[in-house]
Amino acid sequence: MKLKITELDLPHHWLPVVSSPEENSIRFHIEFDGSSFSKSCELIDISDEAIIFGPMT
Repeated sequence: MKLKITELDLPHHWLPVVSSPEENSIRFHIEFDGSSFSKSCELIDISDEAIIFGPMT
C-alpha cells in the first residue's frame, strides 16, 4: 500500500500462487528481474500491507 519504489513499470502484475490449499497464508512467486515492481517487492517488510485483486474460483 505504501510503495517503496514509486515509479512502477506496469500498474498490474500477474503473480503465480505457490502456496497450497492446506496453508493458512498465500504465497506468490515474484521474479526479481530488476523491474521497479520487483525492487519494491524486495523492500517489503513483514508488517507491510498489500491489496491483492484476483479471480475468485
